[in-house]
Amino acid sequence: MVSRRRMQFASPVLLILFALGGLSCDQYEYRSPLPGILDVRLAVKNNRTGILNFTSPDTTGGAAGSYFALNVKTLEVYEQAGARVPIFANLYAIRRNPNGDFFNALDIAARDSLVVLGTGYAAPGTYNRLELTVAPASFLVRSFGLYTTQIDVVDLPPYQQLQRMPREGESLSFRVEEGRTTRVVVTFDMDSSLIRRIETFNHQPHYYVSSVTVY
Repeated sequence: MVSRRRMQFASPVLLILFALGGLSCDQYEYRSPLPGILDVRLAVKNNRTGILNFTSPDTTGGAAGSYFALNVKTLEVYEQAGARVPIFANLYAIRRNPNGDFFNALDIAARDSLVVLGTGYAAPGTYNRLELTVAPASFLVRSFGLYTTQIDVVDLPPYQQLQRMPREGESLSFRVEEGRTTRVVVTFDMDSSLIRRIETFNHQPHYYVSSVTVY
């Protein structure tokens, strides 16, 4: 009899505790924010089009057009808290090409900020650094109609492939928001980077973030 009474008394108490436990669980927010998308584009600043002209790719088998290759090996952004986010060629890629991805700095698409350096998912938050590992070709090709010229490009020491943005003395901050795309345009300043000599160009790279758009 004693054990039955204890059971009868304990059953309502347990039901109340379970109910309170269920209410307390409802007070916690378990929803994780959706990622945003980072879309990093290349723009080229070139005010010497009479010397280094932009051209469109020729799909007819004719002249290849002007060409200066930039080999992008890594592209990463850093959250303000320190987290590193690698950005690959597209949303489905899991790594960069082992030999890097090549982009033509004299393609007319680069003039118009239409060259996609990489696209990737990123957690919502504030980011304050972008790093780009990029190596230039040892020559460039100028094409004016039927005439093409190959010119050597010489790296000025000390040359480093890793380009950090912001540079010393500059600042950078951009937001990634849930379910939205943040487009970051990285500009290659060809005017400052390629220093003209008599028969060559000296190369001293200058990259910077020129615009950030969220849409």
